[in-house]
Amino acid sequence: MVVVPAGSFEMGSADDEPDRDDDEGLHLVQLDAFAIGKYE
Repeated sequence: MVVVPAGSFEMGSADDEPDRDDDEGLHLVQLDAFAIGKYE
């Protein structure tokens, strides 16, 4: 297992992005730290 640290990032598309749908607006996503398997 490996630990992925907590953090935040912007997800989605800017308002002026060509062919952007209304449900794809830019928004901030915050995640808590979590562990995930390194191999299958």
